[in-house]
Amino acid sequence: LLNQGTYDNAIPAGALVTNVGNSFIGVTASYVATPVNTSVIKSFVPSAIAPGQTATLRLTLSNPSSVTATLTSNLVDTYPAGLVNAAAPNPQTNCAGSGAPFAVAGGNSLTLPSTRAIAPNSSCTVTVVVTAASVGLYTNTIAAGALVTSVGSNFSTATDSLLADRPRVEKSFTPSVVQANVNS
Repeated sequence: LLNQGTYDNAIPAGALVTNVGNSFIGVTASYVATPVNTSVIKSFVPSAIAPGQTATLRLTLSNPSSVTATLTSNLVDTYPAGLVNAAAPNPQTNCAGSGAPFAVAGGNSLTLPSTRAIAPNSSCTVTVVVTAASVGLYTNTIAAGALVTSVGSNFSTATDSLLADRPRVEKSFTPSVVQANVNS
């Protein structure tokens, strides 16, 4: 694999020697190597819970290249204040490799070790059970560049929100104003 950058390949004048003559002009061609755009997608299932209930946080890691994307550093997802791993966080992954994902009960992060990989032209997932004790909207973000692999990093941010709220009932009439004996 090439490092990111521009690579020039030059053939100097006179390098091609034949029985009818030599090359008169040198030629140069350039090749630009760019990293593969691996990606991270984040989701909560369900996306809304009552305070103290649990949801599953799912990270989907994608590798569009034709070679295995081996993590070259741990992927760490640190949650916003108030969002924590459940009492039984049950971190799991189907990403290739060894080493279990790590999440401590009551902790505020999930770690996928650098001993894991994403198969070629494929994706894999990492999950953990989370909870929030207080009412709020918990927006969780993984920054661009956080997924570092042997074929490149994620170019875009992965974000999703979990709503912790109490059950409520809302009522409205449509239309809100009517004349006598007209349905609303």
